[in-house]
Amino acid sequence: MPVALLAPRLRLARLKLASVLSGELAGEKPLVALPYPREAEKPLNLYAKGLIDWPRLKLALRDIYGDFYRSWLWTEEPLIRALPLAEARVKCYGASHSEQVKRGGRPRRPGLQGPGQG
Repeated sequence: MPVALLAPRLRLARLKLASVLSGELAGEKPLVALPYPREAEKPLNLYAKGLIDWPRLKLALRDIYGDFYRSWLWTEEPLIRALPLAEARVKCYGASHSEQVKRGGRPRRPGLQGPGQG
């Protein structure tokens, strides 16, 4: 029977989801749909299957998220670390990095624009 668990993007909410995955759904091999970029799907599935370790997953996520990965991972870490416990399969449905760049262009930091910009 399909189960949908929704939570805000807060570390405490991710801890609760991790608890459900590692407790009630442990060993059921649930399909976990996450709003992460599609490029994250392969490394997350490899991690969930135990084929790569945590440091290697962090490197893969750093390649996807760039400098932003640490703050993103601080929120998402509890949920991601629970994936192997539940033997979860991961489906990422967020926009790919290249799609995000096409829609929004290069991200800019306030105060660093050139003359006549921003």
